[in-house]
Amino acid sequence: QLERERQAENERIEQEKKREAQRIQELEARLQQEQAEEAARKKALQEEQEEKERQLEAQKEKQRQLEAEKEIQRQIEAAQEKQRQLEAEQEKQRLLIIEQERHFSEMEKEKQRLLRAEQEKQRQLEIEAEQEKQRQLAAEQEKQRQIAAEKEQHRQIEAEKEKQRQLEAEQEKQRQVAAEQEKQRQLEAEQEKQRQLAAEQEK
Repeated sequence: QLERERQAENERIEQEKKREAQRIQELEARLQQEQAEEAARKKALQEEQEEKERQLEAQKEKQRQLEAEKEIQRQIEAAQEKQRQLEAEQEKQRLLIIEQERHFSEMEKEKQRLLRAEQEKQRQLEIEAEQEKQRQLAAEQEKQRQIAAEKEQHRQIEAEKEKQRQLEAEQEKQRQVAAEQEKQRQLEAEQEKQRQLAAEQEK
């Protein structure tokens, strides 16, 4: 009778221990879930802030690029306006020379012809110089565009690397959780084995 009572008491204690262990596991699971949700919320807020900062930086870079392009375009337009003024001045000089030719002698006409030739040569040189300047300005504009494109590509690559790093960190975290669960299962199996051994020895 005493042996049965002792066994019954042991079984009651064992059941109580199991209930307490289950309650502890449930509380730990709830705690882990709360911690995971909090970490997820913090991570989402951080990612949102980082994305906003990246977008702001990209917008600033785009604005700088637009301003650089506007400046280059302004310089091109100024050079074109200067070229138009030069051509208008040359046309004015040409008409003036035609008018003067009506009154000058043949010798004077020859002098004027030489002068016109020199002026035409000078005009061609100035036009060629302006064309070269415009070509260089266009090349600089293309260079700025390529630099901006390379920066944008680099930013996208860095964003993709960061995303991959976060994914790997999440996978490592999941692996550690699975390892911890496996360790807990082995401990419970060892405890069950010890309990059975103790029960066997009591017999």
